[in-house]
Amino acid sequence: SQANPQGSPQLHIWRSENGELVKSFTQKRQSD
Repeated sequence: SQANPQGSPQLHIWRSENGELVKSFTQKRQSD
């Protein structure tokens, strides 16, 4: 979330549910 402050709340929520999902989300955002 530090590298992606745009989706800090969503990332936090997803992270709680599934850390893997967050990683995928961050990778997609970083790639973009």
